[in-house]
Amino acid sequence: MPVNWTNEAYKSAVSLLTEGLKTLALINGGAAIAVLTYLGNLVSRQTTVSAPLPNLRPALLWYCGGLLATAFSFLTGYLTQIRIGQEIQGEAKKNWPLSPPSPQ
Repeated sequence: MPVNWTNEAYKSAVSLLTEGLKTLALINGGAAIAVLTYLGNLVSRQTTVSAPLPNLRPALLWYCGGLLATAFSFLTGYLTQIRIGQEIQGEAKKNWPLSPPSPQ
């Protein structure tokens, strides 16, 4: 039985991209833990109540941006897989938001 190289290459690409997105989510989660641990250490070592904490706003904004980018990547990958599956099965919807305009 001959190997369908196109199908195998597609499966390999999907697997690689899925693992890449999982890695991005893991790195982003690690960043959240690092920021929270840093903040917890600062608060626990503080001897006076009036000492100001460092500005963590940029770090939190970058974390939220990374979280949104990862979620958007997962959603885009999911919608792409649905669309490819529909086209393979010949069930592509003409009014789907990502469909090209139909010729008239």
